[in-house]
Amino acid sequence: MTIALISCSKEKKPYPCAARELYSASALFSLSYQYARENADKVFVLSAKYGLVSENKVIAPYDQTLNDMPRKQQLEWAHAVLTTLAHECSMEYDDFILLAGSHYCRDIQNHLPHCSLPLAGMRMGERMAFLKSQLHTKESARQPDSQWAQTNWVTSSSEVSLCVRLHALFQKLPRYTWEQIQLLPFDNGIYIVYEAGELYHGMDRIVRVGTHTSPNRLIRRLTDHFVRENHNGSIFRKNIGKAVLNAHHDPYLPVWTLDTSKPENYKYIDPIKNADTEQRVSDYMRGHLTFTAFPVPDKGQRLRLEEAIISTLNHTSDFGPGEKWPGKYSPETEICTSGLWLKQGLDAEGLTESEFALLQRLCGLTVTAEPERSHTPVQKAQSSLGKYEPLYRYLCTQSSDTVTLSFSELEKILGFALPKSAGTYTMWWNPGGSHTQCQSWVQAGYKAVNVQQGILNKQMTFMKI
Repeated sequence: MTIALISCSKEKKPYPCAARELYSASALFSLSYQYARENADKVFVLSAKYGLVSENKVIAPYDQTLNDMPRKQQLEWAHAVLTTLAHECSMEYDDFILLAGSHYCRDIQNHLPHCSLPLAGMRMGERMAFLKSQLHTKESARQPDSQWAQTNWVTSSSEVSLCVRLHALFQKLPRYTWEQIQLLPFDNGIYIVYEAGELYHGMDRIVRVGTHTSPNRLIRRLTDHFVRENHNGSIFRKNIGKAVLNAHHDPYLPVWTLDTSKPENYKYIDPIKNADTEQRVSDYMRGHLTFTAFPVPDKGQRLRLEEAIISTLNHTSDFGPGEKWPGKYSPETEICTSGLWLKQGLDAEGLTESEFALLQRLCGLTVTAEPERSHTPVQKAQSSLGKYEPLYRYLCTQSSDTVTLSFSELEKILGFALPKSAGTYTMWWNPGGSHTQCQSWVQAGYKAVNVQQGILNKQMTFMKI
């Protein structure tokens, strides 16, 4: 096992929080922490006041450095650190990475047989440059060359990563905005979220995968995320709020992190600040996020496929956040590094080929070797159906012999207003018509019926052929 030890910093957050957050005000600490997370199994902080501290331990800010301590006190501090460390790991057999200055290292390193000091002998600027270069090297390995992504698509599905194939598969499904949640044609399933500006191999990059445990709760779960402004009922909202607050060094962050639905936490709530943060989260989610979904009736299957998809994304080397992804401001390391608005399932067992085949069946689609590409959150791959393809996709998911949709519902599915002729002429709905809009329901196995009455009522009924 590899253990990273990072020295504390003078710069600190002004409120009690997890050690990894407290010192993140320091650029050097933040870089050291990123380096540690990429190269070690466990991370501890060497605190001048608290000694050896787990990265997740909540501690209060303080004004104390090891450099100013008398020599006797420094030795006592080192002895306390080594004593605690002996309870946490094997000092004889484990590997240690010391990311600290000389005052923090000198009385510790000789007691660690397998110890490296990558920052030894470097000045502050040199340490920063070194860490950035190491992280840049790793990040470059995660990011595909844009030219390659556009021109070097392989033709064999066995040679295309599951991550690419997942994106291509889900890219073919109908896309929804928060205003269209109620249009989902099923009550049990998995949802896939996309975010404006995030791309992967020329396709919209997945930023969250989610489902529900209780039956018939898919629509309710999405409503919790996008509509109900209560972050206690949505870890998705809570995680976005954390990033928003942390990006602005907002002292309300610790309160937002609490479950304020519990009576013991009521006293910490600032109603005005809480409402403002909820609104900011809503504005961001509604303005930047879209989603798709597919039906999975079985609970066990939903939960397994959810974690398998998440793990597959997380463990694909070229999958990751864009340079300006807001999630990089999250105080949660797992979110920052994974590029996903979640922490659960990241290290689960990945997707198998048989499970991917199951996903294809559940989506009612097959994926080609060369995936279709889109460049904006709501842009979809175009076929012969053109802009009416979303209606085709919607009708394909229906099991009823008849489907009745109001004109406003049709417009929400399509993403644009129906032309004036749709509300005036029966020929626009001609069951035998060859126009693109007619083919969108004909190819899905339906025909428009009672057209004249439908125009008068501003709703149309489609019957299975």
